[in-house]
Amino acid sequence: MEIESTTHSRQSPLISVEGLRKEYSSGDQTVTAVDDVSFNIERGSIVGILGPNGAGKTTTIKSLLGLVEPNAGQVLINGVDVYENRRQVYNYVSAMLEGSRNAYWRLTVEENMSFFMSHRGINPRTNAEKRRRILEDLDLDEKANVPVRELSRGMKQKAALACVLAQETPILFLDEPTLGLDVEATRALRSHLSTLAEEDGRTIIISSHEMDTVQELCDRVIVMTNGSIAADKETQSFTDLFQAQTYQIEIEAAVAQKDRTAIQRRFDTAEFTEQGSKMVLTVRLEHGRELFELMDTLRERGVIPAKVDHVESDLEEAYLQVTQNRNDRAAMEGMTNG
Repeated sequence: MEIESTTHSRQSPLISVEGLRKEYSSGDQTVTAVDDVSFNIERGSIVGILGPNGAGKTTTIKSLLGLVEPNAGQVLINGVDVYENRRQVYNYVSAMLEGSRNAYWRLTVEENMSFFMSHRGINPRTNAEKRRRILEDLDLDEKANVPVRELSRGMKQKAALACVLAQETPILFLDEPTLGLDVEATRALRSHLSTLAEEDGRTIIISSHEMDTVQELCDRVIVMTNGSIAADKETQSFTDLFQAQTYQIEIEAAVAQKDRTAIQRRFDTAEFTEQGSKMVLTVRLEHGRELFELMDTLRERGVIPAKVDHVESDLEEAYLQVTQNRNDRAAMEGMTNG
Protein backbone atom coordinates (compact mmCIF):
# COMPACT_ATOMS: atom_id res chain seq x y z
CA MET A 1 0.00 0.00 0.00
CA GLU A 2 1.48 3.34 -1.07
CA ILE A 3 0.85 6.58 0.74
CA GLU A 4 -1.48 8.71 -1.32
CA SER A 5 0.07 11.92 -2.59
CA THR A 6 -0.94 14.99 -0.62
CA THR A 7 0.31 18.53 -0.41
CA HIS A 8 2.79 17.10 2.10
CA SER A 9 6.28 17.10 0.54
CA ARG A 10 8.10 13.78 0.23
CA GLN A 11 11.07 15.55 1.81
CA SER A 12 9.01 16.43 4.88
CA PRO A 13 9.00 14.08 7.89
CA LEU A 14 6.45 11.29 7.55
CA ILE A 15 5.67 11.62 11.26
CA SER A 16 5.94 14.92 13.08
CA VAL A 17 5.37 15.30 16.83
CA GLU A 18 5.46 18.76 18.39
CA GLY A 19 5.11 19.72 22.06
CA LEU A 20 3.18 16.59 23.07
CA ARG A 21 1.89 16.70 26.65
CA LYS A 22 -0.48 14.31 28.38
CA GLU A 23 -1.73 14.55 31.96
CA TYR A 24 -3.89 12.13 33.92
CA SER A 25 -5.92 13.38 36.87
CA SER A 26 -7.30 11.47 39.84
CA GLY A 27 -9.02 13.55 42.47
CA ASP A 28 -6.73 16.40 43.39
CA GLN A 29 -3.65 14.74 41.94
CA THR A 30 -2.34 15.23 38.41
CA VAL A 31 0.33 13.04 36.85
CA THR A 32 2.20 14.15 33.75
CA ALA A 33 2.77 11.05 31.62
CA VAL A 34 4.30 12.87 28.64
CA ASP A 35 5.92 16.27 28.95
CA ASP A 36 6.77 18.44 25.92
CA VAL A 37 7.85 15.60 23.61
CA SER A 38 8.88 16.57 20.07
CA PHE A 39 10.50 14.54 17.28
CA ASN A 40 10.27 13.77 13.56
CA ILE A 41 10.49 10.40 11.83
CA GLU A 42 11.55 10.11 8.21
CA ARG A 43 10.07 7.82 5.57
CA GLY A 44 11.65 4.37 5.38
CA SER A 45 13.36 4.50 8.77
CA ILE A 46 13.19 2.11 11.72
CA VAL A 47 13.06 3.93 15.04
CA GLY A 48 13.24 2.39 18.50
CA ILE A 49 11.53 4.04 21.46
CA LEU A 50 13.10 2.89 24.72
CA GLY A 51 12.57 3.67 28.37
CA PRO A 52 11.81 2.11 31.75
CA ASN A 53 8.25 1.38 32.85
CA GLY A 54 6.38 4.63 33.40
CA ALA A 55 8.68 6.59 31.08
CA GLY A 56 5.81 7.60 28.78
CA LYS A 57 6.54 5.28 25.85
CA THR A 58 3.10 3.69 25.62
CA THR A 59 1.26 6.99 26.09
CA THR A 60 3.39 8.53 23.34
CA ILE A 61 2.70 5.69 20.92
CA LYS A 62 -1.03 5.72 21.68
CA SER A 63 -1.02 9.49 21.12
CA LEU A 64 0.61 8.97 17.73
CA LEU A 65 -2.14 6.48 16.88
CA GLY A 66 -4.91 8.81 18.04
CA LEU A 67 -5.93 6.39 20.79
CA VAL A 68 -5.06 8.95 23.47
CA GLU A 69 -5.76 12.65 23.01
CA PRO A 70 -3.07 14.82 24.61
CA ASN A 71 -3.61 17.96 26.65
CA ALA A 72 -1.32 19.86 24.31
CA GLY A 73 0.74 19.32 21.18
CA GLN A 74 0.26 18.15 17.63
CA VAL A 75 0.89 14.91 15.75
CA LEU A 76 1.00 14.91 11.95
CA ILE A 77 1.21 11.72 9.90
CA ASN A 78 1.90 12.37 6.23
CA GLY A 79 0.86 15.95 6.90
CA VAL A 80 -2.52 14.95 8.35
CA ASP A 81 -3.45 15.93 11.91
CA VAL A 82 -4.11 12.69 13.80
CA TYR A 83 -6.77 14.18 16.06
CA GLU A 84 -8.65 16.05 13.34
CA ASN A 85 -8.80 13.22 10.79
CA ARG A 86 -8.28 9.83 12.42
CA ARG A 87 -10.00 7.95 9.60
CA GLN A 88 -7.55 9.23 6.99
CA VAL A 89 -4.56 8.57 9.25
CA TYR A 90 -5.68 4.99 9.87
CA ASN A 91 -5.23 4.32 6.16
CA TYR A 92 -1.50 4.77 6.71
CA VAL A 93 -0.87 2.86 9.93
CA SER A 94 -1.20 -0.55 11.52
CA ALA A 95 -0.21 -1.41 15.06
CA MET A 96 0.43 -4.23 17.48
CA LEU A 97 0.15 -3.12 21.10
CA GLU A 98 1.39 -5.17 24.05
CA GLY A 99 -1.40 -6.40 26.28
CA SER A 100 -4.04 -5.87 23.60
CA ARG A 101 -5.90 -8.57 21.71
CA ASN A 102 -4.48 -7.95 18.26
CA ALA A 103 -6.28 -10.82 16.49
CA TYR A 104 -9.72 -12.45 16.58
CA TRP A 105 -9.34 -15.55 18.71
CA ARG A 106 -12.19 -17.55 17.16
CA LEU A 107 -10.67 -17.21 13.68
CA THR A 108 -7.68 -19.20 12.46
CA VAL A 109 -4.36 -17.47 11.86
CA GLU A 110 -4.89 -17.39 8.10
CA GLU A 111 -8.51 -16.25 8.44
CA ASN A 112 -7.30 -13.38 10.60
CA MET A 113 -4.71 -12.40 8.01
CA SER A 114 -7.27 -12.55 5.22
CA PHE A 115 -9.72 -10.46 7.24
CA PHE A 116 -7.21 -7.70 7.91
CA MET A 117 -6.00 -7.75 4.30
CA SER A 118 -9.58 -7.39 3.04
CA HIS A 119 -10.15 -4.56 5.51
CA ARG A 120 -7.23 -2.74 3.85
CA GLY A 121 -8.56 -3.36 0.36
CA ILE A 122 -6.05 -6.13 -0.37
CA ASN A 123 -7.38 -9.22 -2.13
CA PRO A 124 -6.32 -12.23 0.00
CA ARG A 125 -6.67 -14.66 -2.90
CA THR A 126 -4.32 -12.81 -5.24
CA ASN A 127 -1.86 -12.18 -2.41
CA ALA A 128 -1.61 -15.74 -1.14
CA GLU A 129 2.14 -15.84 -1.79
CA LYS A 130 2.78 -12.82 0.45
CA ARG A 131 0.66 -14.40 3.15
CA ARG A 132 2.57 -17.67 2.85
CA ARG A 133 5.94 -15.88 3.11
CA ILE A 134 4.88 -14.10 6.30
CA LEU A 135 3.66 -17.38 7.82
CA GLU A 136 6.94 -19.10 6.95
CA ASP A 137 9.07 -16.23 8.28
CA LEU A 138 7.28 -16.44 11.62
CA ASP A 139 7.24 -20.26 11.61
CA LEU A 140 3.44 -20.21 11.58
CA ASP A 141 2.83 -22.20 8.41
CA GLU A 142 1.90 -25.34 10.35
CA LYS A 143 -0.48 -23.33 12.55
CA ALA A 144 -2.17 -21.43 9.72
CA ASN A 145 -5.49 -23.26 10.13
CA VAL A 146 -5.53 -23.33 13.94
CA PRO A 147 -7.85 -20.92 15.82
CA VAL A 148 -5.79 -18.25 17.57
CA ARG A 149 -7.36 -19.05 20.96
CA GLU A 150 -5.78 -22.52 20.83
CA LEU A 151 -2.26 -21.19 20.33
CA SER A 152 0.41 -20.74 22.99
CA ARG A 153 1.27 -17.22 24.15
CA GLY A 154 4.29 -17.07 21.85
CA MET A 155 2.23 -18.29 18.90
CA LYS A 156 -0.49 -15.72 19.65
CA GLN A 157 2.23 -13.06 19.49
CA LYS A 158 3.33 -14.38 16.12
CA ALA A 159 -0.27 -14.42 14.86
CA ALA A 160 -0.71 -10.78 15.88
CA LEU A 161 2.50 -9.89 14.06
CA ALA A 162 1.36 -11.76 10.97
CA CYS A 163 -1.88 -9.75 10.91
CA VAL A 164 0.01 -6.45 11.14
CA LEU A 165 2.53 -7.41 8.46
CA ALA A 166 -0.19 -8.64 6.11
CA GLN A 167 -1.89 -5.23 6.04
CA GLU A 168 0.96 -3.64 4.05
CA THR A 169 0.47 -0.19 5.56
CA PRO A 170 3.29 2.34 5.03
CA ILE A 171 3.73 2.77 8.80
CA LEU A 172 3.97 0.02 11.43
CA PHE A 173 3.84 0.52 15.19
CA LEU A 174 5.14 -2.53 17.04
CA ASP A 175 5.06 -2.65 20.84
CA GLU A 176 7.35 -5.41 22.17
CA PRO A 177 7.23 -7.36 18.88
CA THR A 178 9.73 -10.04 19.96
CA LEU A 179 8.00 -10.83 23.26
CA GLY A 180 7.49 -14.59 23.45
CA LEU A 181 9.43 -15.30 20.26
CA ASP A 182 12.24 -17.84 20.18
CA VAL A 183 15.69 -17.01 18.80
CA GLU A 184 14.96 -18.23 15.26
CA ALA A 185 11.63 -16.39 15.03
CA THR A 186 13.24 -13.21 16.38
CA ARG A 187 15.99 -13.44 13.77
CA ALA A 188 13.44 -14.02 10.99
CA LEU A 189 11.35 -11.07 12.17
CA ARG A 190 14.38 -8.78 12.18
CA SER A 191 15.20 -9.83 8.63
CA HIS A 192 11.60 -9.34 7.49
CA LEU A 193 11.32 -5.87 9.02
CA SER A 194 14.68 -4.80 7.58
CA THR A 195 13.48 -5.84 4.13
CA LEU A 196 10.23 -3.90 4.55
CA ALA A 197 12.17 -0.73 5.38
CA GLU A 198 14.99 -1.09 2.87
CA GLU A 199 13.10 -2.45 -0.14
CA ASP A 200 9.52 -1.28 0.40
CA GLY A 201 10.25 2.03 2.13
CA ARG A 202 8.02 1.15 5.08
CA THR A 203 8.44 3.17 8.29
CA ILE A 204 8.60 1.15 11.50
CA ILE A 205 8.39 2.36 15.10
CA ILE A 206 9.38 -0.21 17.71
CA SER A 207 9.00 -0.09 21.47
CA SER A 208 10.97 -2.89 23.06
CA HIS A 209 13.00 -4.04 26.06
CA GLU A 210 15.02 -6.34 23.78
CA MET A 211 18.16 -4.25 23.35
CA ASP A 212 19.76 -6.65 20.87
CA THR A 213 16.77 -6.35 18.56
CA VAL A 214 16.73 -2.56 18.74
CA GLN A 215 20.48 -2.28 18.24
CA GLU A 216 20.52 -4.60 15.23
CA LEU A 217 17.32 -3.32 13.62
CA CYS A 218 16.86 0.38 14.36
CA ASP A 219 18.50 3.29 12.56
CA ARG A 220 17.72 5.58 15.45
CA VAL A 221 16.92 5.39 19.15
CA ILE A 222 14.70 7.68 21.22
CA VAL A 223 15.14 7.16 24.97
CA MET A 224 12.38 8.41 27.28
CA THR A 225 12.52 8.89 31.05
CA ASN A 226 10.02 10.58 33.34
CA GLY A 227 7.78 11.52 30.42
CA SER A 228 10.38 13.37 28.37
CA ILE A 229 13.10 12.57 25.85
CA ALA A 230 16.50 11.90 27.43
CA ALA A 231 18.30 11.07 24.18
CA ASP A 232 17.48 11.02 20.47
CA LYS A 233 20.30 9.83 18.22
CA GLU A 234 21.24 7.45 15.44
CA THR A 235 21.84 4.05 17.01
CA GLN A 236 25.55 3.96 16.16
CA SER A 237 26.13 7.52 17.38
CA PHE A 238 24.27 6.69 20.59
CA THR A 239 26.49 3.73 21.45
CA ASP A 240 29.63 5.59 20.29
CA LEU A 241 29.08 8.11 23.10
CA PHE A 242 30.06 5.40 25.55
CA GLN A 243 32.75 3.52 23.65
CA ALA A 244 36.44 3.26 24.59
CA GLN A 245 35.59 3.01 28.27
CA THR A 246 35.53 -0.67 29.20
CA TYR A 247 38.67 -2.80 29.05
CA GLN A 248 39.57 -6.39 29.86
CA ILE A 249 43.18 -6.91 30.86
CA GLU A 250 44.57 -10.42 30.94
CA ILE A 251 47.25 -11.09 33.54
CA GLU A 252 49.32 -14.29 33.39
CA ALA A 253 50.33 -14.43 37.06
CA ALA A 254 48.24 -14.26 40.21
CA VAL A 255 47.66 -10.84 41.74
CA ALA A 256 48.12 -10.50 45.49
CA GLN A 257 45.09 -9.38 47.46
CA LYS A 258 46.86 -6.25 48.70
CA ASP A 259 47.61 -5.25 45.10
CA ARG A 260 44.01 -5.91 44.04
CA THR A 261 42.75 -3.72 46.88
CA ALA A 262 45.13 -0.89 45.96
CA ILE A 263 44.08 -1.01 42.30
CA GLN A 264 40.39 -1.09 43.20
CA ARG A 265 40.79 1.90 45.50
CA ARG A 266 42.32 3.86 42.63
CA PHE A 267 39.83 2.57 40.01
CA ASP A 268 36.54 1.83 41.76
CA THR A 269 35.04 -0.02 38.76
CA ALA A 270 37.91 -2.54 38.64
CA GLU A 271 36.90 -6.19 39.03
CA PHE A 272 39.24 -9.18 39.18
CA THR A 273 38.11 -12.63 38.06
CA GLU A 274 40.05 -15.88 37.83
CA GLN A 275 39.94 -17.76 34.54
CA GLY A 276 41.90 -20.96 35.00
CA SER A 277 45.52 -20.05 35.70
CA LYS A 278 44.98 -16.50 34.47
CA MET A 279 43.59 -13.40 36.13
CA VAL A 280 41.36 -10.98 34.21
CA LEU A 281 40.90 -7.37 35.25
CA THR A 282 37.76 -5.68 33.89
CA VAL A 283 37.59 -1.94 34.35
CA ARG A 284 35.38 0.88 33.12
CA LEU A 285 37.16 4.19 32.48
CA GLU A 286 35.46 7.54 32.07
CA HIS A 287 38.25 8.98 29.89
CA GLY A 288 40.69 7.35 27.50
CA ARG A 289 43.70 8.90 29.27
CA GLU A 290 42.83 6.87 32.38
CA LEU A 291 44.02 3.76 30.57
CA PHE A 292 47.59 5.09 30.75
CA GLU A 293 47.13 5.87 34.44
CA LEU A 294 45.88 2.32 34.96
CA MET A 295 48.93 0.89 33.19
CA ASP A 296 51.21 2.98 35.41
CA THR A 297 49.38 1.75 38.52
CA LEU A 298 49.70 -1.88 37.43
CA ARG A 299 53.41 -1.44 36.75
CA GLU A 300 53.93 0.16 40.16
CA ARG A 301 52.29 -2.88 41.78
CA GLY A 302 54.40 -5.28 39.73
CA VAL A 303 51.39 -6.50 37.73
CA ILE A 304 52.34 -7.21 34.11
CA PRO A 305 49.46 -7.27 31.55
CA ALA A 306 49.69 -10.02 28.94
CA LYS A 307 46.82 -8.72 26.82
CA VAL A 308 44.55 -5.66 26.76
CA ASP A 309 41.17 -5.80 24.99
CA HIS A 310 38.74 -2.95 24.44
CA VAL A 311 35.12 -4.01 25.04
CA GLU A 312 32.78 -2.08 22.78
CA SER A 313 29.77 -0.50 24.40
CA ASP A 314 26.42 -1.90 23.37
CA LEU A 315 23.01 -0.28 23.26
CA GLU A 316 21.98 -1.67 26.64
CA GLU A 317 24.99 -0.12 28.34
CA ALA A 318 24.38 3.24 26.67
CA TYR A 319 20.67 3.12 27.52
CA LEU A 320 21.34 2.38 31.18
CA GLN A 321 23.77 5.28 31.40
CA VAL A 322 21.35 7.76 29.84
CA THR A 323 18.41 6.75 32.02
CA GLN A 324 20.54 6.59 35.17
CA ASN A 325 22.03 10.03 34.50
CA ARG A 326 18.57 11.51 33.88
CA ASN A 327 17.15 9.89 37.04
CA ASP A 328 20.11 11.13 39.09
CA ARG A 329 19.56 14.68 37.84
CA ALA A 330 15.83 14.46 38.60
CA ALA A 331 16.55 13.24 42.13
CA MET A 332 19.01 16.07 42.72
CA GLU A 333 16.52 18.65 41.43
CA GLY A 334 13.86 17.18 43.73
CA MET A 335 16.18 17.53 46.73
CA THR A 336 17.05 21.09 45.73
CA ASN A 337 13.43 22.09 45.25
CA GLY A 338 12.16 20.20 48.27
